[in-house]
Amino acid sequence: MRKVESFFSAETTWPVTLLTVKEIQALLLSGKKINFAEHYPLRQKEKAFFLKMNLQESEIWPAPDEPLFMHFGTIKIIQVMKQLGLKEEEAIKHFIISKAIQNAQEKIGKKK
Repeated sequence: MRKVESFFSAETTWPVTLLTVKEIQALLLSGKKINFAEHYPLRQKEKAFFLKMNLQESEIWPAPDEPLFMHFGTIKIIQVMKQLGLKEEEAIKHFIISKAIQNAQEKIGKKK
């Protein structure tokens, strides 16, 4: 986790502190922008958490090897990214990817 914290600190002009979900629940975060390192597997619980914390803005910076993605063939995606010459730390942002993540969360929710 400290490696990720160092990466974000090097990429920004403001101080970066990474916290676990347990640590976040103890803080007052209302109105602050929060960056998360992975998705919650269930979409409903992720949305409920964001509402509970009263987050005005948040971003999720998941890695292809996060547990949620491992259910949906992420190994192939990683191989394609490497073949395209994308660097490991390079961000990919697109509404289709966001929608695919939401669909994956909903599929997991239906299995429970």
